Amino acid sequence: MIRNRAKIYSMIIAAFIIAALPEFSMAEVVAKLTFMRGDVDVLKLGAERAILLNLGDGLNTGDILRTKSKSRAQLTFTDGTKLNIAQKSRIEIKAFDIDTARNKRTVLLRSFRGKFRAIVPEEFAGEGSRFEVETPTAVAIVRGTDWLNIINPLPLSTEEMVLRGSVAVRNVKPGIAGEVILGPMMGTSVPANRPPTPPRRVRLEELIPHLRDTSPVKDDQHLSPEELGVPRGGPQIISEPGFAVPPVSPPVTDTYPEILEPEPPVEEPPLESPV
Repeated sequence: MIRNRAKIYSMIIAAFIIAALPEFSMAEVVAKLTFMRGDVDVLKLGAERAILLNLGDGLNTGDILRTKSKSRAQLTFTDGTKLNIAQKSRIEIKAFDIDTARNKRTVLLRSFRGKFRAIVPEEFAGEGSRFEVETPTAVAIVRGTDWLNIINPLPLSTEEMVLRGSVAVRNVKPGIAGEVILGPMMGTSVPANRPPTPPRRVRLEELIPHLRDTSPVKDDQHLSPEELGVPRGGPQIISEPGFAVPPVSPPVTDTYPEILEPEPPVEEPPLESPV
């Protein structure tokens, strides 16, 4: 009798220990991997090593997703938001909460490197809603939109390009004043320790390569600009009172001339450790 009771207690304790492990966590799934190409892994909250993901796997708050070289992924969140992620990117889901009764959404993402395209539905945009993305140099505050977020490593800066809707952009450091609000087909760059550059029109030849890099379609090289999601109509801008719209100028980052004259692929160096 005593031996059986001790055995039952041991089984209960073992169950609690297993449930506490990250890979057995019953945390709420906030997003699923709905497209992948190549190798995509995730560092679970509290884990020491990243694990490879499979199509359809769920992600939780606190997870850090990484796409390796020549890989890409799409995350679809429970609110309908789609995150199309290019190769060599690393993104953390810092917070995700949907309050359907109050039509409120709280989403906080952190992008460490790489690029992604976010398509955010207008639902759950009630008073107090937040959808923010933090990068090493910038914070983007989203208002139901479709936009690109690109981190340039050298020199360190963040590019924001809006296709639809509006995005407010400022430096990640609160002490650096200055915020711009981008409308459709407008962009800005946020260098380290400086405010965002004045909003500018986004040129089609610089936009298309980024859309291809983040496309969840396997044969994306044959897609037209419209099929990639480029909106019809002229550029627009929303900005602070008294802020002048600058003329079209060359982009501050590489405009990828190879879109017109493709070059052979270049072998990329291996990634650093998973974590």
